[in-house]
Amino acid sequence: MRAYKFRIYPNAEQTILLAKHFGCARFVYNWALSEKKKHDEASGKSLSKRAFQDALVASKKADKGWLNEVNSQSLLALLNHLDKAFSNFSKGLAKFPRFKSK
Repeated sequence: MRAYKFRIYPNAEQTILLAKHFGCARFVYNWALSEKKKHDEASGKSLSKRAFQDALVASKKADKGWLNEVNSQSLLALLNHLDKAFSNFSKGLAKFPRFKSK
């Protein structure tokens, strides 16, 4: 097996776009984690991945229009990652998911 490493040198426009992607990704992950914690404490039941996807789409249309500047696939992939983190936590394979920082 071989592995290759490539270094990228983004121009100014690409740097801004990458920063937007990383910032939006961190925001969506932290938002979903806080909503999941609130719902778990209030009702004792967990929200599904589909409920988060629907809530994300609704909030993008209502008050978080700036999330439309990045692709939706990367934001929806984060919801998959959070769901996987919670399933690993419930199986005892990992610690409780943490909030992401810059």
